[in-house]
Amino acid sequence: MNLLDNRFGSFVGRLAAEFCSKTGQTPELIGWHGHTVFHDPEQKSTCQIGHGGALAAIARIPVINQFRQIDLSLGGQGAPLAPLADKLLLDEADFYINLGGISNISFADSGGALRSFDICPCNQILNRLANETGHEYDDEGKLAAQGTVKDKLLNTLNELSYYQLQPPKSIDNNWVMQSVWPIVDIADGSINDKLSTFTNHIAWQIAQVIIDNHTNYNQTARIMITGGGAFNRYLIQLLHQNLKRINHEIILPSAQLIQFKEAALMGLMAYLFIKGLENVFCEATGSSEDHIGGCLFQAPGNPKIIYA
Repeated sequence: MNLLDNRFGSFVGRLAAEFCSKTGQTPELIGWHGHTVFHDPEQKSTCQIGHGGALAAIARIPVINQFRQIDLSLGGQGAPLAPLADKLLLDEADFYINLGGISNISFADSGGALRSFDICPCNQILNRLANETGHEYDDEGKLAAQGTVKDKLLNTLNELSYYQLQPPKSIDNNWVMQSVWPIVDIADGSINDKLSTFTNHIAWQIAQVIIDNHTNYNQTARIMITGGGAFNRYLIQLLHQNLKRINHEIILPSAQLIQFKEAALMGLMAYLFIKGLENVFCEATGSSEDHIGGCLFQAPGNPKIIYA
């Protein structure tokens, strides 16, 4: 694992150096999340590979990464981190939904406190199903739209014990692959049927969370959606259908914002780290206090980063 960690960090460092060479731009620092291998808040354990030291050495740019560890030590879930970008970078909305490998939500509760947590598996399952048809992903949900919902599979998914847990809570990718994927894999039906069923599952779970937390039924719930799933027209259509009990408006920002929100989040977290400002909200992760998450790797031959 250590060897993979360093090699992946060096690989990303080379990509960063090539990007700087092609564009003629050299940033003052890099905010880098890395690739999550496992995430187990109960054991206060998380692992994101792509070593910041290796990246800094090759790119010759200071790197800030490892944003989750301190939060776990403070009793938090180490996730989600997205509420920072939702709060500081995006236009105002009542609910912020990110449709990535896992779907998560951010919103202010009736008392004005920030709430954020993972809702359910999302593209991690959809993409794996699409891979079995030779596609990288289900473009706009076209394959899912051709399938038939399998009620037995849908009911089994909706009965997963995770959905009974109260926030703060987060989903481990390994749990998705070890506990959720086998249910989908052995279920009856074609790949399109499974795609359709799981897409319906995602839409239903997200809608229930929004409905349960929509405190003013006389007001339209404004829902901003980012992440790759925002391009899944079938999923967005199903979400509309599942939300028909309440007045709502789904906001899809520009394609560029949808694609690069998580990159902007890492840059923002790195910027706040350098400025000595808190970049993780305890209301979102469940930790004991707001704090500054991250680890700085200085770059050789580069003027040293000095805290403001």
